[in-house]
Amino acid sequence: LAPVAMADAEVVEVALAESVHETAREPYGSFDPPAVCSEPDEVPDDVPEIDSSEYPRLTLWSKIGTSEDLAVTYRWYKDDDEIASVNFTVRKSSGWRTWSSKTIGPDLQGDWRVEIGPEDDPDTPFCAVHFQVI
Repeated sequence: LAPVAMADAEVVEVALAESVHETAREPYGSFDPPAVCSEPDEVPDDVPEIDSSEYPRLTLWSKIGTSEDLAVTYRWYKDDDEIASVNFTVRKSSGWRTWSSKTIGPDLQGDWRVEIGPEDDPDTPFCAVHFQVI
């Protein structure tokens, strides 16, 4: 997976998973097919399908490289409606690991995406991860 870049920041790696090991700061229980970065309006052919009755909580984990500290937002969308947003500070690093989790019940089935982008510019995300809740 090639990094998706914007200015001096890039999403180096993403994973949609059950959770994250707090001490290792790495995802575990990654869903198949693996999550990939794309443009918000370009849904990949093969996206993870998550059974909300089996996995009621999802975590989007990312590794972001940036040459300076950066305020980042994860924006969770269901069928193009923003459901939640979470702000983070990513420190200057070649791979700062961060994640956001969302509880998704059976009443929230549908097409989902999480956009990762600069907090101060929500219209220009540098990564969108698409998945489906069934």
